[in-house]
Amino acid sequence: MSARHAGLAPLALALLLAPPAAAQPAAPGFAESAPLVVALDDDDDDEDGTPDREADAPPAFDFGTLQLTGTGWATLATPPGLRVFRGRTALGPDARIALPVELKVQGRALGEHTLHLRGHGADAQRTVRVVGLHFESGEGRIDARTGALRPSLQIPNDATLPRDPLAERSGDPAAFRVVVADPELEGDEARALLRAIDANGRHARLPLRMHARGDGTHVSPWLRLVTDALDATAPGVEGRLLHVSLRDVVELDYHGATQSLRVGRPGDEDGALAARRVSVDVHVLREGGRPVVGRDPAQARAWAREQLVIASEVWAQCLVDFEARAITVHDPAPPAVLSFGEPEGFIAAGGSVRFVAGETTIGPVAIAAGAEPLDAALVVARALREADFDATVTLNPRASYAARPTADVLVRRDGRPVALRAVEGQPLTDDRRLRVRIPEVDLVGGLEEFDNRNAAGGSLEERALVLPTRDGDPATIDLYVVNRFEGRTRQGEAFIEADHGALVNTVILDRRGLEQQRTAFTQAHEIGHVLLDQPFHPDDVGDPVPWRLMSAGAADPTLRGPRRLTAEECARARDRSGVNARPTLLQRHPGRGR
Repeated sequence: MSARHAGLAPLALALLLAPPAAAQPAAPGFAESAPLVVALDDDDDDEDGTPDREADAPPAFDFGTLQLTGTGWATLATPPGLRVFRGRTALGPDARIALPVELKVQGRALGEHTLHLRGHGADAQRTVRVVGLHFESGEGRIDARTGALRPSLQIPNDATLPRDPLAERSGDPAAFRVVVADPELEGDEARALLRAIDANGRHARLPLRMHARGDGTHVSPWLRLVTDALDATAPGVEGRLLHVSLRDVVELDYHGATQSLRVGRPGDEDGALAARRVSVDVHVLREGGRPVVGRDPAQARAWAREQLVIASEVWAQCLVDFEARAITVHDPAPPAVLSFGEPEGFIAAGGSVRFVAGETTIGPVAIAAGAEPLDAALVVARALREADFDATVTLNPRASYAARPTADVLVRRDGRPVALRAVEGQPLTDDRRLRVRIPEVDLVGGLEEFDNRNAAGGSLEERALVLPTRDGDPATIDLYVVNRFEGRTRQGEAFIEADHGALVNTVILDRRGLEQQRTAFTQAHEIGHVLLDQPFHPDDVGDPVPWRLMSAGAADPTLRGPRRLTAEECARARDRSGVNARPTLLQRHPGRGR
């Protein structure tokens, strides 16, 4: 090695081993300089009864986003009208934070507020404008802690919705409007957006044109919530209708600032605005091995689900929706019902009953002279239990032509219906007056429907269809879909609690009732009889009102079709089937808060 190279070697080694000079932190700042607009966070997204601006850890739906740039540490000074969060943690008024970071800001007082970010000799500022957004009904501002929006009960383009955008009042109690208070807003008009957000995050959108009114705010025209697609396209009120479902979030968006209300209050509340849900067990019958609707069981179930969607659209007017607890596609049960006294209700002359249950011969069971149909049923049920069968006795309302009520015995073992038959070559009974019958369901010619004389208890074939297959839970509605009714004079039937029959809270539809769907609303109508506990129709006692759901025989695919409920009907359903009724069909709707 030459002397020259030897002299440079220690210097090169020193350069390789020396640490790099420390990098200077980048100056703190905000990624955007334009004023950020947020709403005074006065709603109650978690529905805990406290305005979000007062909550310790409020939901972040209405927060604005702050992107802080730079590196190292800085101090963020937050004025009293704002609150800044890192994740779920609220920062203090002079918080020391590591950069870069994304923060959320909440509005707590109206007006303009300035954030200061200081560090490394720099001071960055960001203006936050807090605006007021709220919903109004005809009674004034809707309190987000206790109030809610509800779908309209009116035909969507009727005269109760004012066409004047600055009309002081609306004739529809469910109508509402939204209000923007923004001191920086100039001019007589403003734009905003109304969204309906469902449980899956899907949005319906309604652009709004806001108009100045004398108190310094801008208001929308009067608006309505509607629950089906046809109503949402009603002519003459374009821009006034928002398509929603029960418990959707209705969110007002103004320059990115948002506030919201729900469609209906939480189901764990007791008020008239609390949401309710009805559980339905659906039975789609098979005829000749195929479902009476649809090509196969999967399509039959899809039809059934669609029917419950339609019923929910209609009954959302009363803040009620429906869910299928089970949808089964099955054949009629084997003949598992033994009927006494059908149809006349005569008392026994004295004799005996003998039959086969499964492979077990029951009887002869003596029936005393003078025994009523119920007495005979109880005696036979006792004999069945002694033979290790489950026997359930039901008493039917007395038919208008009958001497006494009839009675039925349903026979099961291990939860399954047991096939009954007569002993070969022998009658079921040798009693001269008391009829004993084993009904069998045969859908080939259609299901035997009730008539005006036995409507409360149903026909014998209807009882043979329902009693062996219903779930037995009085808090659910059992819905049966059959091919047709024998007389072909109707599309649906309902059995209600007030009639005290064995088929209580049961609906039977034929496939025509499903095929008409949004023309006759047969399923929603028949379920209405059950929820209202009311057999009558409004046109039974007054002038025809074909636009009402509970009208008799109405069918119309237009806006004036039979799809409207009344406030009185909503109140009656809650009274007769609600949480204080027994059984409770209108169960508390699940879920609280966003």
